Amino acid sequence: MALLIQKIKADSIAEQAGLLINDVLLRGNGVELERIYDITDIAAKDDDKIQLEFIRAGELQTIEMSGRNFGLTLETGTYQETEPEPTPAGFTPHYLPTWPFTTRYGISQIVSTLGIILGWMVVLAGIVVLSVQGKAGLWSAITLALAGIGIVQVAQISRALTDTADHTREIMNILSRK
Repeated sequence: MALLIQKIKADSIAEQAGLLINDVLLRGNGVELERIYDITDIAAKDDDKIQLEFIRAGELQTIEMSGRNFGLTLETGTYQETEPEPTPAGFTPHYLPTWPFTTRYGISQIVSTLGIILGWMVVLAGIVVLSVQGKAGLWSAITLALAGIGIVQVAQISRALTDTADHTREIMNILSRK
């Protein structure tokens, strides 16, 4: 895995350290960088100091930085020795394969989405029972509809809690940088 630098904020720690757009970050303090937030997590664990290994123009380089607000916009991907331009040599962007894992809580978001789909399918089953059995299936249809709505509500609450945890983590990262 690797991270491609897409933008660098002016007067940021990254700019002062000498990082450039299209540098491909490989490791921080010897740990492979897999997700965008790995850099700040590694720096936080090591007293806000990080030694980055990166590829620039096909050459492996190392740089040291201190702090947490590096001022970088990154994209996840993989690095290989050969890759045609326009991306830097060796960098392949991950578009769809990494979408569930773009946040720390990606799996939880997928499970809650599946719960919402399942709940609506149970509601639909209640409607089908009512249409097939008529009055004889009224209580079964009501039970299925209410159960389905309950499943949807629990899944939506789970999704809201997951989103809140993800946003809270991001806010705490921002606040810890100040």
